[in-house]
Amino acid sequence: MFLWKVYGMIRALIVDDEVHARDELEVLLIETRVFSVVGKCDNAIGALEAIKREKPQVLFLDVQMPGITGLELLAMIDEDIMPVVVFVTAHDLYAIKAFEENAFDYLLKPVEKQRLAKTVLKLKKKLSENLPIFVPGTEIKRIPCIAANRIKLIPVLFFVIFINTA
Repeated sequence: MFLWKVYGMIRALIVDDEVHARDELEVLLIETRVFSVVGKCDNAIGALEAIKREKPQVLFLDVQMPGITGLELLAMIDEDIMPVVVFVTAHDLYAIKAFEENAFDYLLKPVEKQRLAKTVLKLKKKLSENLPIFVPGTEIKRIPCIAANRIKLIPVLFFVIFINTA
């Protein structure tokens, strides 16, 4: 049974490099009285850690972020912990790509309360269906590495096969 059915709250994580956008969305989500915001992150690496730690049901994700974009972040999340993804961005030109990457919804900034209300209704329905949320299929082309306090994206040029001999 999903947490929002039991406690009346959907666990949400906000990922956006703009602090004002994060804070504004948090206020809007709290005002709905449907969401518990379990974290806010300003980059993809922080988001990966928060997703593993907090296990949000919904990820409100900006597309354009420095270093690793929201679309690239999706390819780095394990499918067994993949939350429902709602893109929140000021750029409508990414909508088609977002839905190709299995986005659940796409909100334009500044987020309007009426539009968010529609997303909330769709999310409640989706989470109550207990159906798979994400269909894997995105090939990882670059992996993030932290070096000298910077994130570098390293191209994946070969396959590594791990064999467990134990």
